[in-house]
Amino acid sequence: IEITHFGLIPDMLGRGIGPRFLHRALEILWDMQPKRIWLHTDTKDHPKALETYQRAGFKIFDIRQVPSGQI
Repeated sequence: IEITHFGLIPDMLGRGIGPRFLHRALEILWDMQPKRIWLHTDTKDHPKALETYQRAGFKIFDIRQVPSGQI
């Protein structure tokens, strides 16, 4: 399973909702018994996003620089 977009609207930031939302989403996805779950992140994510993903068990697999306009 590949998660290409995950986040909250600005009004919901700073309330502790993100980690709980991610945890519940991952419970549902793992119940589908995938071999793995990929989560993409980028520079538009909240500064704490990567930390939240890592606390949820994600590991950095690859870091890429994508030229502007090729996203």
